[in-house]
Amino acid sequence: EDPVSELERVYVRSYEASRADDAYLDQARSELVRLQQGDPDNLRLWEEFVAVSMREFDRIYRRLDIHFDMVRGESAYRGMLADVVGLLKEKGIARESEGATVVFFDDENLAPLIVQKKDGGFNYATTDLATIRYRVEELKADQIVYVTDERQQLHFRQIFAVVWPDAPARGDLLDASGQRDQVGEVAG
Repeated sequence: EDPVSELERVYVRSYEASRADDAYLDQARSELVRLQQGDPDNLRLWEEFVAVSMREFDRIYRRLDIHFDMVRGESAYRGMLADVVGLLKEKGIARESEGATVVFFDDENLAPLIVQKKDGGFNYATTDLATIRYRVEELKADQIVYVTDERQQLHFRQIFAVVWPDAPARGDLLDASGQRDQVGEVAG
C-alpha cells in the first residue's frame, strides 16, 4: 500500500480511538506536546510523514502544472509559538485562565481563544498567529488575503481580532492589513 494511504488509515483509526478512549486521547495530546517541544523521536517521525506527504503533493502539483515560490507547512512555525504566546501576554492581549493561556474578546460574539493549552501544547490558533507574524516581519507583507471554508469563519474572526488594529477587540500586534473571504464549503 502507498505511504499516503497508510497515513490516512492511521489518522482515521487514531481519530476514532481518541473519541472512544480518553486514555488514548491523553496519550495523543502528550505526544503532540513532546513533538512541539522538539522530542527527537517525534520530530524524526514527523519529518518522515511530511516528506511522504510532500512527495504526493508535488506529484499532483506537477500534473496540474502548479508551482510555488515557497512552501512552509505549519510545522515551520514551531520555533515561534512560545514567543507568540509570550508577546500576547506581554501586550496584555492574552492571560492565564484555568491553566491555559487565553485571549478574551470584548465582542461577546467571539468566544475566548486558547493560544496555549494547560498541558503546554499549542494549537492551530497559535500557529496561525505565528504564520501571520512571519509573513509580516520576515516577508514584509503589507496585505494578506485568506480564502477559507465557511466552517473556519469563527476561527479566523478570532485570529484577525487578535492581530489587526481595525479588528473589533484588539490592536497593535502587527502592522499590516488582513482580508478574509469565505467561499462556502471546500469539497474534495
